[in-house]
Amino acid sequence: EFRDKHQEDPSVQAVEGSERERLFREARGNKQQQEAEAAAAEREAKRAEEERSQIERQERKRKERQQEETARKKQKVLREESTEAFSKLLELEVKDCEAKWRHSKEALEGGLEVAMNGASNVGIDEAEREAMFRDH
Repeated sequence: EFRDKHQEDPSVQAVEGSERERLFREARGNKQQQEAEAAAAEREAKRAEEERSQIERQERKRKERQQEETARKKQKVLREESTEAFSKLLELEVKDCEAKWRHSKEALEGGLEVAMNGASNVGIDEAEREAMFRDH
């Protein structure tokens, strides 16, 4: 390809035949070396990109695990606070040992929201509150 492009060039023709062949081979070798170096650089860039991508995925997973752990801890604290608040509410509101859950439920749930500073998600579900009521 290089030879074909420059074969008719007067400066190329001025060089002796064997020297001209050596120069053509050298030019071809330089081109092949440049292509090999470019391919190696491309492979290295791709490897670096894959490594960076993997590090980003690991970091994202680590952050997600941290967020999940934080959410679990918050839920646990909320549950403990809710259980404690509902137990205190039961002690204050339910004095009659014959009281029925159905009749006391509304007052207790409203009182629990107040005790939990208006939180609608109180950390314990209705079945658990009813079980606590029955145990009380």
